[in-house]
Amino acid sequence: MRFRQGSIEISPVHDEPILRLVLRAGYLSHEQMLRFMRLGADSFLRHSLNWRLRRLVEHGLLVRDATPILARTRVYSVGALGVEYLAGQGEFCAVPIHGSGNKPLCTSVLHALDLNEIHLALKGTGMLVQWRPESQVRSRNELTSSRYEKDYDAIVLVRVGGVESEFALEYERTPKAKRRYEFVRYKVEHEDQLRRFVYIAANYHLLNYVARMFDGTRRPVYFGLLTDILQRQLDMDVLDASRTRRQRLWEALLC
Repeated sequence: MRFRQGSIEISPVHDEPILRLVLRAGYLSHEQMLRFMRLGADSFLRHSLNWRLRRLVEHGLLVRDATPILARTRVYSVGALGVEYLAGQGEFCAVPIHGSGNKPLCTSVLHALDLNEIHLALKGTGMLVQWRPESQVRSRNELTSSRYEKDYDAIVLVRVGGVESEFALEYERTPKAKRRYEFVRYKVEHEDQLRRFVYIAANYHLLNYVARMFDGTRRPVYFGLLTDILQRQLDMDVLDASRTRRQRLWEALLC
């Protein structure tokens, strides 16, 4: 069968998983895409992936983002046409649309790429049962009556020693204003859909700053460093909100 010139046939087996992966990540580097595929059931040769990415970009389903400080890194997001396509395939699409008219802030890209690294680190342990990205959380919050209090960066389900544990994950790359954390604390303390909360910070000073905002809370909120979760995953050390008790993340999740 011949296709009209300038059109594209989207393969449900090969192209659609790429689009879903990028949509759920928000922004995804080429190298991260390869790692996700190697950890999953999708097996692409690099040249085959490159060919598919070129097609999807040329037809507006993906956007190749130019990030000045990542000059040698190709970063992708989903274009308006890609969102429209995935919505028709049942994907949760309550997400901002990236493209020429809505260029992303560099900080948003870097935040997303770091969050992808956390996702990859947990996925590599074999203990990750489910990773619900912010796009799915936001979709539930905006379109259903069963809402979370906040659009968390991710809601994570892991299995430790045969026991499943779910928690909200927040990644802090840069500090927010104190009043913003007061609002977030209020939301966390009134959350009735989730019991545990894990904050990952880019450095120790930021971790200490964020943890102080939760002084006195009775909710199980834990704080750890990005380098630790990337290197040790669920075996990383975390502090509780009082900053007096240090334990392994997997231990905290089983409490």
